[in-house]
Amino acid sequence: MFRPSLAWCLEAAAPPAPAPIIRVGIETGTSPLSHTNEQGQPTGFLVDLIQAIAKERNLQPVLDYRPWNELLTDFKAGKVDVLANMIFTPERDSYADFSISHLSLPGIIYIRKGDNSVRAASDLRTKRIATSLGGYSHEFAV
Repeated sequence: MFRPSLAWCLEAAAPPAPAPIIRVGIETGTSPLSHTNEQGQPTGFLVDLIQAIAKERNLQPVLDYRPWNELLTDFKAGKVDVLANMIFTPERDSYADFSISHLSLPGIIYIRKGDNSVRAASDLRTKRIATSLGGYSHEFAV
């Protein structure tokens, strides 16, 4: 008596909805967080993390692997849905929602051996420094 009802329920069940596509920006050249493999595809911790979250949330990630300043511009314009590794700042909080932190990175400044002129962040004001354009260290420096 129960078998026909069960068969009817299975036949009437709707097929599962396709996983929504989500465009994920991943910064280039931040190994081991992200880098390209021999086939030129993004790989690394961030790719693994995004794929695990997407599987858990039934999402289909499309990875956009480019320099940070390009990704940030496209994120602000709505062309990228998620940025895989953005550091929180009050200014960024005005246009982005942040998840819980998945990584803790100390800020490090490298100077020439024997150079004792940098002891605090304020000492950098008189120095010529190199940073990634548009990244947190660039925002902090300017």
